[in-house]
Amino acid sequence: MVITEENVEKTEQKLLKTSTPVVNLYDPAYFNILKELSLTDNDGNTGIFKVFTYKNSLRFSVLVSQNPCLEMINWLVDEIKKYIKDNKKDRILLWYSQINGFSNILLEKLNYTDPYRYYLFRIERNDIDTDVDMKGLTKRRCTDDMIDICIDVMEDLFTPFPDSPGSFRDDKERITKDFLCDDGGATLFFKDDELVGFCGHKSGHFTEVCVRKKYQGKGYGEVIVRSVLKSVYESGYNAELTPGIYNERAITLYQKVGFKKVYESIRVYL
Repeated sequence: MVITEENVEKTEQKLLKTSTPVVNLYDPAYFNILKELSLTDNDGNTGIFKVFTYKNSLRFSVLVSQNPCLEMINWLVDEIKKYIKDNKKDRILLWYSQINGFSNILLEKLNYTDPYRYYLFRIERNDIDTDVDMKGLTKRRCTDDMIDICIDVMEDLFTPFPDSPGSFRDDKERITKDFLCDDGGATLFFKDDELVGFCGHKSGHFTEVCVRKKYQGKGYGEVIVRSVLKSVYESGYNAELTPGIYNERAITLYQKVGFKKVYESIRVYL
């Protein structure tokens, strides 16, 4: 197996089939890379391995093109265990992503809890359809005084993501930064001055896509997604989002508007 520290970014772009740099969504004040490597096994399988800390957590990211060979699996297991031993953190997470198919072999060799499976979907900027029928909705950019009502809607609709502080209300600081950020931000959609839903993006990566329960099933989700896609296009980004693998309704919508699957992934606690 060949291991190199050079051209990790180019390897990642090749694996993700994009010509643009992969955007780092983490707050740089808390983000610290410990190791980045490109991997190639004897079967021609390529991948990347990243180790980093974020706040008081140790995190691993593995992205491979196809089922890894046993040599690569054993090497990854040894590296992960070494960093866990040398870096005492309150929380340890692993993201394992595979572009073609999906293998559980690495996970079977590690003790883990709380598996969360999802897809990465993407639309390249030039493939975004900017023609949007608003179906009577009006839109406004999110302002600070609308954050609390957005959080109330998310608390009503979603189970908090396992990596959040415990609830969307407890995650208000992060949500506020994302919804008011300069390189995207959230857009709120109204019908007769009543909030229907909202969505935003940060550097093209979609944040929460929300339609209030009383307005679901009326086609407004597609309006909201298409409108935000237009904003992503105007901002010069590709569009990405990460639906849960079992969220079939949302996946059908995203594919309808042009998103294509890039890889399947699982996030676990070690």
